[in-house]
Amino acid sequence: MAAHAVAPGVALDEDNNRAYVCLSRNNAVAIVEAAADNGAKTLLMPVTSRKQLVELDDDLATRVTVVYYGDPRDALFKALLE
Repeated sequence: MAAHAVAPGVALDEDNNRAYVCLSRNNAVAIVEAAADNGAKTLLMPVTSRKQLVELDDDLATRVTVVYYGDPRDALFKALLE
């Protein structure tokens, strides 16, 4: 996996156009924007960020898919199966 940091707590997997979000305290909209600007098509984000994403621009919401996780085990499972 060729990954690099896009923002604090965010890694972008360049091979699969996915972003993995580790921190839930950051601005979720800004994280999605940064990941999309760096080529991410799918983001794995904590479910606690979903309320913030209501503010996501319509155009951006149609370009990326957000997959939510509830706990670290769920995140690992979804990261491996997506």
